Amino acid sequence: MFTVKKKIINEHFEDFKKPSIIIANHQSSLDIILLLMLHPKLIMFTNKRIWNSKLFGRVIRLGDYFPAENVESNLSFIEDRVKNGYSIIIFPEGTRSHDDSISRFHKGAFYLAEQLKLDILPILIHGTNFTLPKNDYLLKNGRLTLKILPRIKHNDLNYGINYSERTKAISKYFRNEYALLKMSVENNHYFKNEVSLNYLYKGPWTELNHKIESKINGNYQEIADLISPTAKILIIGGKWGSLAFYLSEVSKNRII
Repeated sequence: MFTVKKKIINEHFEDFKKPSIIIANHQSSLDIILLLMLHPKLIMFTNKRIWNSKLFGRVIRLGDYFPAENVESNLSFIEDRVKNGYSIIIFPEGTRSHDDSISRFHKGAFYLAEQLKLDILPILIHGTNFTLPKNDYLLKNGRLTLKILPRIKHNDLNYGINYSERTKAISKYFRNEYALLKMSVENNHYFKNEVSLNYLYKGPWTELNHKIESKINGNYQEIADLISPTAKILIIGGKWGSLAFYLSEVSKNRII
């Protein structure tokens, strides 16, 4: 993955020494790699399909991962791993999304945190839905960002008094923080590779002129900063169409 730029934002200096339930959004199989590289004492929940896979199943079982369907019956086994310093990674959405949206959170991670009295450690993952989306096997150039949010203590009542209330409150908090991360990361330069894909197979002359036009104009970042994200825009004489693509990628609410 040397063609993919990776950035880890760890403003609160998390060192993973204290076990926790790590929750993260799930958009790509790359999410697993990005999380497991953070620390050697991280293990994951997995679904029944992967657990029984002829190819990956044996490796997963040797790695002491857990089938997500049997949380209650494996509680003592999980507790033993936690006592040995391991944190548990759970994707509360349960499955990968087809885009960068965040689906409804299931309650399993929050039930487990309540039963074992563990902190919840939210981690935001951004960019994997483009670099390697669901049901795709072609790794594209891109920029991946991980942002580690502050721990939510197991006895913090600001997010509710039981796991059901905490599921809703932390889910809302997670979505708000992800929206802020998207705003800070997704500018015209971020969408450079995604825009360029629109010019494949349209002839080398068209592709070359798009690249020259984008480079000369700095991917049109200055123009994008001046235009409202909900504007209705008419472009006259748009040359190779690069400006229209950039303006639409940064804000889906623009009408061009």
